Amino acid sequence: MAITAKATCVCCAFILLWCPVQLDFLVQDRSLREKVVETFKDEVGVSEVGGDNQGERVTQYLNATGLDAGYAWCAAFAAWGFNQHDIDNPESAWSPDWFPDSNNIFKRGHYDKKEWKPGDVEAIYFQSKGRIAHMGVIEKVKDDVVISIEGNTNDHDSREGDEVMRKRRYKRQVYAVARYIF
Repeated sequence: MAITAKATCVCCAFILLWCPVQLDFLVQDRSLREKVVETFKDEVGVSEVGGDNQGERVTQYLNATGLDAGYAWCAAFAAWGFNQHDIDNPESAWSPDWFPDSNNIFKRGHYDKKEWKPGDVEAIYFQSKGRIAHMGVIEKVKDDVVISIEGNTNDHDSREGDEVMRKRRYKRQVYAVARYIF
C-alpha cells in the first residue's frame, strides 16, 4: 500500500508541475478562438447597402481578398475576420479555396478527424452548383447542431443573401469543416 501511495504522490507532483504549462497553452488557444468568434459576432446585422454585394462594410470584407464591391462575399467575410487577428487564411472570396485537405478536419463521407471548435469554418455544398458554394464561421457546436456566423446570407439560407447572420444548422447539413486557428 505504501508503494501505491508514494507512486500516487509522485504522479500528483508531476501533474502539478506539468499542468500549468499545458493549461496556459490551452487558455491561449481558447482566448484566441474567443476573440475571433467575438469579432464575427460583432458583425451580425451588417447588411448590404445600395444593391447586390454593395455597401461600405461589404466592400471592406471583399477588400480582404483583393476584390471590390459587387462579388459574393461569404468567404471574404471570413478572410476579413481572420485578418483582424493575423491568422493565416486563403484570403479568397471563392469558398472552395477554404477547404483543402490539409486544413480539413471533417469532410462528409470521408473523414472526421477532430472535434469541431468555435472559430473553425464550415462549408455548405450546393447540389445545384455541384460544389461548396457557401461557408461560415462556427460559433458553437452542441450535439448535432452547429451555430455559425455567416456573411452574404438571409432567412432562407441563401448563398446570395444580403447580410451577416447567426445561422443554426444540423451537422448533417455541413459538407466540410476546416481549421485555421491552431
